[in-house]
Amino acid sequence: MQKFYRAILSQSWQLTKKYKWLWWFGFFASLISSTGEIDSLMQNQNLANAPQFLNQLKDSVVNWNVESIFGGIGQSFSAAPLATLIASLIFLGLVFLFVWLGVTSQGALIDAAARFYQKKKIDFSTCFAKGKEKFWSLFGLNIVINIILYFALIILALPFAVIYLATNSTAAMVILTILAFIILTPIAIILAFVLKYAFSYIVVENELAWPAFVKAWKLFLNNWLISIEMAFIIFIINLAVGLSLVFGLLVLSLPFAAMIVVATTIGSNALFNLALAVAIILLALIILFTAGILTAFQYSSWTILFMEIKDKKIHPKLIRILHNKINK
Repeated sequence: MQKFYRAILSQSWQLTKKYKWLWWFGFFASLISSTGEIDSLMQNQNLANAPQFLNQLKDSVVNWNVESIFGGIGQSFSAAPLATLIASLIFLGLVFLFVWLGVTSQGALIDAAARFYQKKKIDFSTCFAKGKEKFWSLFGLNIVINIILYFALIILALPFAVIYLATNSTAAMVILTILAFIILTPIAIILAFVLKYAFSYIVVENELAWPAFVKAWKLFLNNWLISIEMAFIIFIINLAVGLSLVFGLLVLSLPFAAMIVVATTIGSNALFNLALAVAIILLALIILFTAGILTAFQYSSWTILFMEIKDKKIHPKLIRILHNKINK
C-alpha cells in the first residue's frame, strides 16, 4: 500500500512507453483538454482582463458599433458571400474534425489503460473503435460541464458586471475577481475530477453520460483526498517535464540563434530564413511530441487510479502517514 501511487505511475509509464501509437491519441487529446486540475486555478486569472472587456462591450452597445463586436464578418459576406461561406464551412469542418479526433482519442486512451490494467489485448483498432463508439457521450458530457461552469460564472458575475458598466466602479470588479477565484476555482477543480471519473465510467463500464456523472460524483466524494493527492503528483510531473522542456529547447535553440546572428551579420536573407524555419519546425515538433507522450501518460494514470478505487477502499497517503505518526 505504501507504493500505491508509484505502482500506478509505473504502470502508466510502461503502457505509454510500450504502445507508442498512444502518443498520437495523446497529441489529439491534448488539443481539447487541459492537463490537470491545477490549471483550473490558473484559468481564473483571465478575470483580470474583465474591466477592459466590459469597457469595450459597453462602448459597443452604447454606440451600437456592430463592427467592433462582429469584426469584419459582415463586410466579408457582402464582398464575397460564396467564398466567405465556403471558408466558414471549411473552418467549422476543421474545428469539428479536431474536436472529434480529440474526444475520440480521450476514449481510446482510457480504453487502452483499462485493458492494460485488466491484462487484456491492446491494439490500435480496438481502442480507436471504442473511442469512436463513445464519442457522443464523452462530447456531450464535456459540453454539459462547460455549460455548468459558464452558467455559474454568469450568475456570479452578472450583478457586479451591471454595477461596473453603470458606474465604472473598480471595487465591483475587485469583488467579482475575488469571489470568482474563491467560488469558481473549487467548482472547476471538482468538476474536472468528476469528469475524469465519468469518462472512465462511460468507456470502461459502458455507462450513459448522466449515470456516469452521478457515479463519478459519488466516487469523488468517497475518494476526494486521493484525487487531490494524485492531481498534486501529476502537477509535479508536469512542472518537472515543463522545466526540462524549456531548458532543452533553450539549449537546442543556441545553434540556430548563432546561425541567425551570422546571417544578419553577413546580410544573408536565405540563411536567416532557413535557420528560422528549421528552428521553428524542430521546436514545434518537440513540443507536440512531448505533449502527446505526457497526455497519454496522464490519461493512463487517471484511468488506472479509477480502476483501483472504483470497487475497493484505498486509504489516502496523507491518512496513512498521519496514522503511522500517531502509532509511533
